[in-house]
Amino acid sequence: MTILAIGLPRTQPDEPDTEESQEDAAAQHTMRILDPAGVTTVTWTVGNKVEEKQASDAFDRMRLEGKLAYKTDKGGENAEQIHTFDPQARAIEFVSPLQGG
Repeated sequence: MTILAIGLPRTQPDEPDTEESQEDAAAQHTMRILDPAGVTTVTWTVGNKVEEKQASDAFDRMRLEGKLAYKTDKGGENAEQIHTFDPQARAIEFVSPLQGG
């Protein structure tokens, strides 16, 4: 697992969707945690049980802090709220809920 305190560039939305190749399956999957301090990035490789467990633990910590998780598609355009860690997700974005006032 790699944790970086910087943002990663998003995949270009105009890339065509194709079936996952073996190379894609071995690609690193990313969880970005957005907060006032910046962006923390957690990465894991599908099939690497240690990295998946560390990413899952980070996911659970963020949910306990009340952050909302969204699984995004390869282009980053479509998002679906999720409540449990999905190791197959290409990208997961965490955001703080909006505060009413």
